Amino acid sequence: MTTLSGMSMRAGATKIPYSCGEGDGLLKTELDRLYREFDASWLDLDPLGLVRPYTDPEDREIAGFIASALAIGQYDLIRKAVREILEMMGPSPYEFVRRFESRRSGGIFDGFVYRFYRGRDIGLLLSWTGAVVRSHGSLLNLFLKGFHPDDADIGSALSRFVRSLLAMDPSPFYARPPARGTGIRHFLADPADGSACKRLNLFLRWMVRRDSPDLGIWRSIPPSRLIMPVDTHIARLAPLIGLTSRKSADWRMAVGITEALRRLDPGDPVKYDFALCTIGKRTACPDDPGKSACGSCPLIGLCLKGSRQDANFPGGPALRQEGDEPHGANQRTMQVKGTAVLALNGFIREKFPARYDEWVQSLPPEGRKTHRNSILAFENYLIYDAVVVPTEKACEMFYGGDDRGSWDSGVFSASFALNSFYKVFFRLGSPQFIIKRASRVFSSYYPEGEISVAESSDRRVVLHIVKFKEPYHIVEVGIGGWMEGALRLMKCENISVTITKSMAKGAPVTEFVATWG
Repeated sequence: MTTLSGMSMRAGATKIPYSCGEGDGLLKTELDRLYREFDASWLDLDPLGLVRPYTDPEDREIAGFIASALAIGQYDLIRKAVREILEMMGPSPYEFVRRFESRRSGGIFDGFVYRFYRGRDIGLLLSWTGAVVRSHGSLLNLFLKGFHPDDADIGSALSRFVRSLLAMDPSPFYARPPARGTGIRHFLADPADGSACKRLNLFLRWMVRRDSPDLGIWRSIPPSRLIMPVDTHIARLAPLIGLTSRKSADWRMAVGITEALRRLDPGDPVKYDFALCTIGKRTACPDDPGKSACGSCPLIGLCLKGSRQDANFPGGPALRQEGDEPHGANQRTMQVKGTAVLALNGFIREKFPARYDEWVQSLPPEGRKTHRNSILAFENYLIYDAVVVPTEKACEMFYGGDDRGSWDSGVFSASFALNSFYKVFFRLGSPQFIIKRASRVFSSYYPEGEISVAESSDRRVVLHIVKFKEPYHIVEVGIGGWMEGALRLMKCENISVTITKSMAKGAPVTEFVATWG
């Protein structure tokens, strides 16, 4: 067993709030969905977006080291600070540090101030980085000197890496190495001291993970050894979705969260960090779970706040199980017309007839009741019970969790509507004719929503959902599919429909851009 100052680094050392079981299935389904949704297109909120434009792995390593060091505070201010330093370093960060001479070049950063960093802190970090590059060739090579394949995680290697850097000469920037909690030591934190080492773990995630949005240039370290970067967002959200019961954002919390996520994906436990952190940046979580912010939160289906206590899980509230009242259920009041419910039901009946009954049986009580009984086209139903959860179940059962199922359902819904309720629109046969009546068609599905035409030409249209009481991305995907289905019926060719903005992900409007030949 590998330890740091008596702290176990072995899997299972940190108590987690619920045992492995049925709750993990729900947790994995929801987090995998969010992992797919929050992809590299969201890097405009993240300093990694300033690192990816470099194409040389050596430049990416150095730029990533600097960017992660500055990753504290509001994302827009972080990016401003990172951009300022990278611009000073010129086109090749690697060549800059390799040739960096602290006594001649250190003054270039005079006047730089960001949070607790001053120009000399940046100069010191780059001086040490340059020394590593000249002596070892790369930061990776220094890190690998302390990495042992039998370590349970990267904690011990990270500690050795930090101590190697801190042992270097700090002059001319400091007479002696900075003390803990000052200057560059905010970045070069040691897990042996109990620090969560958020910024270093973030750097390692960028370097090691091989899937987007990360860079995957450190191939010698398996992603399974990474530890979750725990910042204020993760420390706030993780207890709400049952990943930890700890209060302090320290190394033990980071290890505990990682172990909880390792049960969901043993080979890549920190894959969920980018999605959760992006949600944390965009979501103002209220202390009162009854506030309106909850209804649009992407984590609403997992949140423990306000849900019932379960004696079987002594660490805290249980994850919501099938048949429970979902968190905030009394706040989910948005209604949808029966036309949308009928279309979803008809889609499952036609495309997956052998498993239709299984799908209905898998739904929570309210959804099961709706889809078992006669659905009235012009009756109102709760969108969450009648459409959102049933669509998610369909995606899980028939599409391996991919929300493509919602898109296909939307395509079917367009055919269903334009060959029945809106047959007259279809017979008139012009995309522009339907586009001009988009508001009327939209309101027939979502009476508490509003859509507008932002741009329209012979071969292109941009539509904005400007009002939607309870935004759900799974519904937005279905609407995109509906648009594609309508254009297909109009015999359009080379159709492309993309969702470029999402209210469910925090944008002020949901934007659909459709083009056709």
